Amino acid sequence: MADEISTPFFPHPSTSDTGDAPPYEHAGQDLSGQVPHLVMAWDAGSMPSFNTDLPDGAAGSGPPKDPPLAGDTISVNLGDMRDSLERMLTRTSAMVNQYETLAAKVQAAVSGGSIFGQVDTDEVAEWQGTGAVIGGSGGSVVPVTKPSPIQETAKEYAKNMNPMMQESLQSLGNAIELVGQYIGVVNVAGRTYAELERHSEFPSPPAGTGNGH
Repeated sequence: MADEISTPFFPHPSTSDTGDAPPYEHAGQDLSGQVPHLVMAWDAGSMPSFNTDLPDGAAGSGPPKDPPLAGDTISVNLGDMRDSLERMLTRTSAMVNQYETLAAKVQAAVSGGSIFGQVDTDEVAEWQGTGAVIGGSGGSVVPVTKPSPIQETAKEYAKNMNPMMQESLQSLGNAIELVGQYIGVVNVAGRTYAELERHSEFPSPPAGTGNGH
């Protein structure tokens, strides 16, 4: 049987005698500084062309450091690769927009401090006045706003849930960023293949072979 999975959001149950789950390590913390802000470095129209050489020092640029590997001929369809990257950029841009919208809502909810009922109030009727008994002369029943009984429970819940939501955003943002890095790597691969093709040439014929006929 597979082992139980332990994550920050579903911690492994405690094996103590009490059976209580361990406390959440980030309870009460503001993790907004760890929530990524994502922007698109490229879009489908601004992605570097395969027809431009890589800058010096980039992967694939400069003379080879190792002898070429022996192998069969490879075929790379740069047009298909470019089309695929443009589709990925379009979809990734949509993901970034949706992520930023979600992140703004979560951060507003956390900073607002009321989404879980932390500041909820109840309106109750109270007798106010000089009368000794309800209904006596010199007093009346008036509505009074008082803190709701759920406030303390809501505050305790928010102390754990707020940083958990921010950690979820961090994981989601990091995953989208990895997609962007993958797009960048594939773009470098395409530019490398194209640069290799542009700088390829047939070797001079061996000495003594004349014109090679």
